[in-house]
Amino acid sequence: MLIPLHPLDPLNPTLPFFAYGIFKPNELAYWLLAPHVINSQECTINGSLFIYDGLPFLNSQRNLSTQVVGKLLYFSPSKKSDAYKQIREHGLQNHYQLKVIQVGTTTANCLVRNLPAGVGRPFMGSEWKGKKDPLFTTALEVVKDLVQTNRVFQNDLKPLFALEAAYLLLWSSIERYVSWRHYLGGIASSEKVLRLAGEQAFITALSKTVSETREIREAADPRKKLILDSHNPRQSLGYYYKIRSNLVHQGKSDEDDHERLLKSTGELLAIFREVLEASFTTT
Repeated sequence: MLIPLHPLDPLNPTLPFFAYGIFKPNELAYWLLAPHVINSQECTINGSLFIYDGLPFLNSQRNLSTQVVGKLLYFSPSKKSDAYKQIREHGLQNHYQLKVIQVGTTTANCLVRNLPAGVGRPFMGSEWKGKKDPLFTTALEVVKDLVQTNRVFQNDLKPLFALEAAYLLLWSSIERYVSWRHYLGGIASSEKVLRLAGEQAFITALSKTVSETREIREAADPRKKLILDSHNPRQSLGYYYKIRSNLVHQGKSDEDDHERLLKSTGELLAIFREVLEASFTTT
């Protein structure tokens, strides 16, 4: 048998897939595999998990007393190559490699760590759940608190700077989401982010949350502008992302910026929470 040239090419594509991370049912990337799955079975294997940038990595050893909970995914015979192509094209090759492991009496393909030695920390538990990630829980509570306590502009700019911090933290959560759901690889963040505009949950939440149109101009070229419009999801997402980019590159410092940030942070937080809820309950 030929050795795969790519770390995410399966040695045997006819085998089922043991999913314990983002490709597990009810996790963010499962939607990519769902059309190809004809059966799934919950199971445990001897092993432990490591965490790096929020993602789980399997350390599978027969002699370990700890266990890892996952799902065996059985693909349609005519769709197996399509399923493994989706896994390969998610841009995981710098993090994982595809190996053959034993799951009880079943031989299966599985993503295991492809990280340098010493990278990552042990995960305390047997089952990883993406919706419990701190950037999807604690971080959003911090953003909410900062919005509630910094509604009034002050000349010392402390409320404005607090909102800037809240907005950038919110975008850290959003960028983790789009990486896990759409593509983890090394494409530009702006390109990943725009994939969110095509999600029905985003479109619905935007329409429900935003009731006015606003515009923002580019810091580098004020002749260029982006418009927030609930009828145009892609341009609206571009509007929110441009605020983020302007903050990162030049920052803001007046009362109009405070009002824009206050509205945008509150809106985007509400929208993103609905997107998270939909994504973790429908995949």
